Amino acid sequence: MKKNLKKVVGIILSIIMILNLVACGSGNTGTNTSNSSGSPTSTESEKANTAKKVLRVAMTSDVNSLDPMMCWQVNAYYVYWTIFERLVKLNVETNELEPELAERWEIAEDGSTITFYLQKGVKWHDGKDFTAKDVKWSIERGIEKGTSNYPGVDYVEIVDDHTVVVHMIAADSVFMDKQWTGDCAMIPDGSDDNFGLKPIGTGRYKLEEWVSGDHITVSRFDDYWGEKSENDTIIFQIIPEASSRLVALEAGDVDIAPLQAADISRVSANENLTLLSTPSITVNYLYLNNEGDYFDDIKVRQAVAYAIDKQAMIEAVLEGEGTELKSIVAMGKKGYYDGMEGYTYDPVKAKELLAQSEYPNGFSCELSLRSDPLAAQLIQANLADIGIDAKINQMEAAAFNDYVGNGNSDMFLYSRSGCSADSYLYWFSSSVSGPNGNKMFYKNDRVDELLIQSHLTLDMDARNLIYKEIQEILSDETPIIPLYSATVFVGTDKRINGFSPDNESCHDFRYTYLEE
Repeated sequence: MKKNLKKVVGIILSIIMILNLVACGSGNTGTNTSNSSGSPTSTESEKANTAKKVLRVAMTSDVNSLDPMMCWQVNAYYVYWTIFERLVKLNVETNELEPELAERWEIAEDGSTITFYLQKGVKWHDGKDFTAKDVKWSIERGIEKGTSNYPGVDYVEIVDDHTVVVHMIAADSVFMDKQWTGDCAMIPDGSDDNFGLKPIGTGRYKLEEWVSGDHITVSRFDDYWGEKSENDTIIFQIIPEASSRLVALEAGDVDIAPLQAADISRVSANENLTLLSTPSITVNYLYLNNEGDYFDDIKVRQAVAYAIDKQAMIEAVLEGEGTELKSIVAMGKKGYYDGMEGYTYDPVKAKELLAQSEYPNGFSCELSLRSDPLAAQLIQANLADIGIDAKINQMEAAAFNDYVGNGNSDMFLYSRSGCSADSYLYWFSSSVSGPNGNKMFYKNDRVDELLIQSHLTLDMDARNLIYKEIQEILSDETPIIPLYSATVFVGTDKRINGFSPDNESCHDFRYTYLEE
């Protein structure tokens, strides 16, 4: 069936909008309500489960929801991986897709269809069979909710209970790249918007209880279609303070805990603990409001880029455990271009550019953030050196996204991660400006055109050339400034098996257990 280019462009742009990432999204935090409804406290649960094999994991905060299409907080993925499954999974060693709920799949030579052949004998946690109806519902709901995980989809056809055909408006190069991510989880047909309070999946574990602000507990699903879990229970204990998480790990109150750089020496010195680490693919940025006063001037944006001492930030904020970045895209991701020169710390050059701008005598502006006040203070000091007075505005996470996404702040700190270059670059499309997309209100017709081309280009070498040009344009025009990626640190009991830290901090505990 022939489709004109206008329809292709319109639908592709409309269905690839989400708030974060990404794959895992950017680390928004929250402590909203849950389905506690008289559940026992953490202490009572532990007493009742002393005879069971229990894994205890520290989380930095509670989550807003356990609906993978509605909540992209880092901590939510701890639970998503245990409860839900996707059509495919990613082998992190080979970077190749492997079967999960789909036992195999076929992509038409022209990319017009993708056929998934589903595993048989899979049960939902409520005992119902997993079928093609659930796949159709999940994909259509994901599109309806405005996620970016199903780009280019025209419609979904059910062939039989275990065969689904996804019909594409046009071949889309990133569709399969996204299908392994946590927010592409399959959910039951007919699930409503309250699903996030009492989620049902097909995974190795099912939700047992959720005590808001205290813990989330999942228990082994005995009717799981694959290999059963080693644990009876996993308790995700909410411990917001970094120092308290470290103490809990040292005392054996938790078996695994995310750490800060300041913790690594104590964990390394403890013979009962193991320190694990991996370079992060989460990029920390300074966003600039390209439509507001001051930063609509490219000279001002470039001046700010030269004014910031990124290495000093890494030393102060991360105790040296991070990587300075030159590109918008995380290092090593598919589509990353490693030939970028970027902006080195050069306050003299920054002053020269500001003198050439519309604001040669400097100005006062607002710098908003949710966390990392030290990073903001360092940027504030760097900008003061060139004549820019940045007022720091630290906000609650719940209000931050709408505030900055509606153009109310001149600058703000934000982070993003994802499965490929597209996850970092698509938010520069002028079609997705606002709280759930292009928060910097950047517009460049050539970038818009190239982003569309990237989705329609199946050949990876050709697509990389497109990504390269986009990264070069963004580096020159500086709508945002890439700062650094941190190192992810996790401390574990030395008896822990089956765990590796995730480079987005969206850790997967499905196969993790404590060896007695």
